[in-house]
Amino acid sequence: MKKFLVIALLLVVGIMIFLATKTTDEPPKVVAQDSLRQLTSGQIVGFESGYDTHGWLGIPFAYPPVAEDRWGAPKPPIPWTGVQQALEPGAVCPQIGGPLGGVGSSQFGQVIGSEDCLMLHVWAPRFEPGSIPRNDEQLPVMVWIHGGGNSIGYGAYYDGSRLAGERNLVVVSINYRLGILGWFRHESLRSENAPSPADSGNLGTLDTIAALEWVQDNIEAFGGDPNRVTIFGESAGGMNVFALLASPRAAGLFHRAISQSGATVTESVEAAELPLAEGGHPASSSELVRQWLVDAGEAETRDAATDLLNQWSRQQQAAFLRGLSPQQLLAPFAAANLGGMYTAPFLIRDGEVLPRQGIQKLFDESNLYNQVPVILGSNRDEMRLFMSQDPSMTNTTLGMFVRLKNPDEYFMKADLLSRNWKANAVDEPARSMRRVQGPTVFAYRFDWDETGANLFASMPDLMGAAHGLEIPFVFGDFSGFFGIPLIFTGDNVESRETLGQAMMSYWAEFAYNGDPGRGRNGNLPHWTPWDNSAPAADKMIILDSEAGGGIRMASDTVTYPRLRERIVQSDGWTDPADQCRVYAQVFWGSERWDQQQYLALNPSCSEVDPAANPFL
Repeated sequence: MKKFLVIALLLVVGIMIFLATKTTDEPPKVVAQDSLRQLTSGQIVGFESGYDTHGWLGIPFAYPPVAEDRWGAPKPPIPWTGVQQALEPGAVCPQIGGPLGGVGSSQFGQVIGSEDCLMLHVWAPRFEPGSIPRNDEQLPVMVWIHGGGNSIGYGAYYDGSRLAGERNLVVVSINYRLGILGWFRHESLRSENAPSPADSGNLGTLDTIAALEWVQDNIEAFGGDPNRVTIFGESAGGMNVFALLASPRAAGLFHRAISQSGATVTESVEAAELPLAEGGHPASSSELVRQWLVDAGEAETRDAATDLLNQWSRQQQAAFLRGLSPQQLLAPFAAANLGGMYTAPFLIRDGEVLPRQGIQKLFDESNLYNQVPVILGSNRDEMRLFMSQDPSMTNTTLGMFVRLKNPDEYFMKADLLSRNWKANAVDEPARSMRRVQGPTVFAYRFDWDETGANLFASMPDLMGAAHGLEIPFVFGDFSGFFGIPLIFTGDNVESRETLGQAMMSYWAEFAYNGDPGRGRNGNLPHWTPWDNSAPAADKMIILDSEAGGGIRMASDTVTYPRLRERIVQSDGWTDPADQCRVYAQVFWGSERWDQQQYLALNPSCSEVDPAANPFL
């Protein structure tokens, strides 16, 4: 379960389904003199953006985490004199190049970016400097945390201008350190004197907290209300929303939260640090440091690297780690085939930045989390995005014609695994949080699937309402970065615009008042809170077009006992081992794992390693 939940990338299906990157031939942005703003670090000026907004890109919210500050806690940004132009987004954080990195295909697979990347981007309705809203007129703020498996992605590739302009909000998107530069815990990097938050290894989480601190200190300059800050994010960004709900260090920095297709997945300290043979993660710091020593020529073998580490002092080890380039650090993951994403420990349960117990257990067993109104949601067909890439499930002819091998089995697998996603991302935390904080928990399921089809592929069958598909509806951006062939076509313009307007309205009303209600204009179906009182009580809103049944409340929820029953009773598998893999994907590594039941599913299960990743 952990592996598929960290994936947050819209992949390629043949040559007809791909993510369009930002074009490089856009005209240069021109300074808008009325966008001059005074920040705590200095003055900035932005540009005229769409929908009667101003935009400001590449604003530093922390000191560059380079050299001795690599793997250190974020520090305040360096003040500047004069007026700094905020017209370009700045560097992506180091990652392996792929579609979401916003680079040309010639850079796919290469290490791109700069460690000087802790920047954010702001869109706000256009105001003259003397007419910026103050006091009770200040606007709600929405802070976007991008997805990408916490190893790729870039905040600037989400254009907040339409959401800000049409819904009268201030929208912020942020960068944060990624992968092993964002989550890395090693004894040589721990503070020798007073403990530091950086000792936790949760640098990426600390970056999101630093960005929220910047918002508290500066958002009034854009007309934003520091007392009405909503965090929202998708996939890994949704996981980071859960992390901020759980982190005591984020208390008071936000006032509403939206997790879109997130998860409550975290890693233990042991997994982050120990060698694989002692229960650590395959990409734990112990495993990576030994590999880096071999790659750098400091040791001939990994065993020799262990001996060398035993001889070196903490200072020598730290100097070696901080002396490696991003290219060297990411070399062990160069073979990643998921658009640059790779799996490593992140969101580490250190006991300081994140609690020792898992996030779901925190919700279950205590009220010791940041209790704010929340929206939790998932997409009906989350897993089809990833399954569409599996050659055991699809046939691709001439690199273009993509067909399902066994549609019934494809839909059955997708349904079981997408329900698992919903249970972890929505239903389990919603039930627990509702018991603690009352009727301030809201849930949704995104069902829109009116995508295109032609001789090459049938997107409704392949993708359905797949992972990530709701993002364009939230931002109202169906072009540019989100311009995916065969997804948004001339035939579904009215359908997607209507649903997109409704979703922006709900999200904005939630940012304003902590309750999506009937949307900003008060004319939408009433989105009521999650109700634990009875199984048939309304739990979530379904977000769909009129052709798909429209927007309506529903009681359909997932519990792990019912999901277990569905998997056990499922039949019609072409390969019986797939039933074993689905069971393992859902339950392996959790307290719900039942070895006896697993082996009793069918004879193939004794031959399938439940710890293996069966789909990706």
